[in-house]
Amino acid sequence: MKRRVLRAHANKSRLRLLSAENGLRLDSYNILCDASFMRAFLLAEGSSEGSPAQALRALIYDTFSAATSHVSREEDGSRSSGSARIKKPNELNLSVYYLLETATTLRRMFQQRLEEEQEDAATRRKRKRNEKELTSLEINKKGRHFISVVESLLEGLECIRGEDVSANKNEAKAIARFLAAAGSKEGPPTRTAQGRKNAHFFFVATQSHDVRRLLPGNAALIRLTTLPTALWIEKNGDAFHYGVDGAKNTPLHDASVPTRGKTLSAADVAFMRHLSAELVPAGVGANKSPWVGSKGGTSKTLNATLAMQNKATPDTGSKNGVRGENASRSRRKSARGPNPLAVKKKRVREVFRVDLGASKKQD
Repeated sequence: MKRRVLRAHANKSRLRLLSAENGLRLDSYNILCDASFMRAFLLAEGSSEGSPAQALRALIYDTFSAATSHVSREEDGSRSSGSARIKKPNELNLSVYYLLETATTLRRMFQQRLEEEQEDAATRRKRKRNEKELTSLEINKKGRHFISVVESLLEGLECIRGEDVSANKNEAKAIARFLAAAGSKEGPPTRTAQGRKNAHFFFVATQSHDVRRLLPGNAALIRLTTLPTALWIEKNGDAFHYGVDGAKNTPLHDASVPTRGKTLSAADVAFMRHLSAELVPAGVGANKSPWVGSKGGTSKTLNATLAMQNKATPDTGSKNGVRGENASRSRRKSARGPNPLAVKKKRVREVFRVDLGASKKQD
């Protein structure tokens, strides 16, 4: 319950910021799915009944409707009579797309998985020759089921066909080029999304860090989590930071770039400096104490402090020096016997006995 509430609040605030920054209308959104997201969704759904495309659309609709308060609009049939209210769903248009490179990559992913399962079954077949026919039949059924599910998902979504498909064989680069062309005013508008609302902005549903590295910092992302299956709306610049080698070169602590992600702690900076001083980004982990080393590994402040201490306490041959020399000697043996403070003292009990027979005789 707590995780669901936190997710709803995070999606709502992030969607408001993205809509305000890019001038989006709150009743229509475009989502571009990649192969890693589709694969994760199909594996999370498993062998569920119904169309996978409808299940994906329902999941996306629930996420965006909760974030934009488009859940339902209630109208009273008759307020005086107190009859039941009639719920009419508010209009929220969601368009889910994918590229041709995405379809090729998704088919290749499941084909590789099918080949791996066949190899595993071949090794098992050598061990168990009696189950040879049964294992091959099960693998063929699984392969046909995977292929049918993938084709059903692709048929239920809209495909965006680019002008030159052969030039963009890499899916990540194709997605980056498509977003750049859709966001630029000078670029040609997409044929599929042309004439629709918010045609210049797309939410990229991806699980791949290769795709995230090529996207700009203001790109909108959708991430899938399981148990339970849910979607998170994120901004690329706030959620992830990549190094200098990546295409998206955003510094960790730049005053001009608002960062709400995790920052490096003092322990992280110390460990990175321990590995190599070049790993520590500029402006991160300023020396707060005089004991932190510099690039060379030795601190000038530490050396100066030790020199001052040596000058202040010269070696005079006093007891302190003798104590340091005789530190390796064994200590004086302690007195034998139990500790008198720890020994419990025995209490002497006084017993008073009364002779009842003698007292009766006197009476």
